Amino acid sequence: MGIRTLLCDPPRAARGDEGDFRTMDEVVEEADVLTFHTPLYKDGPYKTLHLVDETLIRRLKPGAILINACRGPVVDNAALLARLTAGQPISVVLDVWEGEPDLNVALLDAVDIGTSHIAGYTLEGKARGTTQVFEAYSAFIGREQHVALETLLPAPEFGRITLHGPLDQPTLKRLAHLVYDVRRDDAPLRKVAGIPGEFDKLRKNYLERREWSSLYVMCDDASAAALLQKLGFNAVHHPAR
Repeated sequence: MGIRTLLCDPPRAARGDEGDFRTMDEVVEEADVLTFHTPLYKDGPYKTLHLVDETLIRRLKPGAILINACRGPVVDNAALLARLTAGQPISVVLDVWEGEPDLNVALLDAVDIGTSHIAGYTLEGKARGTTQVFEAYSAFIGREQHVALETLLPAPEFGRITLHGPLDQPTLKRLAHLVYDVRRDDAPLRKVAGIPGEFDKLRKNYLERREWSSLYVMCDDASAAALLQKLGFNAVHHPAR
């Protein structure tokens, strides 16, 4: 797809883990899209509280896309709002917010996509977490058991999709939206933002959402099948006859 990934993970780099790790300075300078998936550490050598601080936010190049799907305080929300209201063009996607469940409504109004901390709320994610707890407890009491995840999941909405030819970005977008369109969760949050209790209600009453692995895609192009598999789709190569 023409995407080059830059990996920044200081703890893993310090351990000597395999990988072409970059510094945060390198990532900020080179990346067009910055996405954060770190735990929240409020102190220590790998502190992530306001990892994305005023200095880093000022350094984001025009047109950059900032995504936070980990913990709200990883990004300094006040500094981010200041950048967005200063007319310096960047795009922002936030699933998490400082001060949840109370979020900065002005910041929500300024970002491109905002959701109510639901990144991990897929049906597969919930089932996976449940099976991990069950299997760990079973092993702890000496009665080890394994649960096949697919036995806990309902049939997906689409049974099978046939894809002809190579995979391009418009086709990938259509496949992704067959499973989930993030705008489905952006609009409800904007409607209730600032109303006490509504943020938590969105999370507690969240509609069913599936992962890309729920979509079975039969491809007559081997490279398309391989790429979709790497992206997490349930794709197989079936040559045309």
